[in-house]
Amino acid sequence: KILKFHSFYIDDNEVKTLLEHLISSKQLKLTDEQAKGKRGNENDQETNDKMNTSQTWFEIKKNNIYDNLICKVESSIQEYIQSPFAVVNLNAWKTKANMKVIYDEHGNSRGPNRFHQDGYPPGHYKCMIYLKPLDDDHGKIQVEDKIFESNKGGLCLCFNNNLYHQSIPGKSSERYVIEITVMRTIVKVDILKNYPGTPDSIHLKQAYQAYI
Repeated sequence: KILKFHSFYIDDNEVKTLLEHLISSKQLKLTDEQAKGKRGNENDQETNDKMNTSQTWFEIKKNNIYDNLICKVESSIQEYIQSPFAVVNLNAWKTKANMKVIYDEHGNSRGPNRFHQDGYPPGHYKCMIYLKPLDDDHGKIQVEDKIFESNKGGLCLCFNNNLYHQSIPGKSSERYVIEITVMRTIVKVDILKNYPGTPDSIHLKQAYQAYI
């Protein structure tokens, strides 16, 4: 049986490398542009504009830094989900302190700061990597009734994306996050070929893409 969640740490040098890389990366806004072969969130533009006031996304291209990160966390993720897997998306962003709940044009709450399920197909899991502490200043993460805290950056939290979860905004400092989305596979596949995308990308359009 797969546990609801699993946490571990990457080392401090890896955190430093990732932060430096993100800070030097091209900054992007959330749009409805979707990468080839990927599904997106399908937000309306008004919702994206509201989210862009508090969140800044980083361009994700295949490179050694992300390749090395995925290889370093591979065994921990595989141990947790008890299966080989494909990395079907990688996103990274920073969030301002005191981010409010976003509402779309129909009055529905959107964004990370409210209890929600992601609604991905069965077999998908997330590994969230927090490059800053999880505390009152930088914010925290809650999955069901458990709130995760950490006094240093580098906490990695794996969980089923269809558990109810929410971000808890920080009170004074920006939060830097890397989100790795994985899909369980029947056999071992190349885990490094499908992770690049756009800020709106969430997972592959078709599961068979992981095998080709």
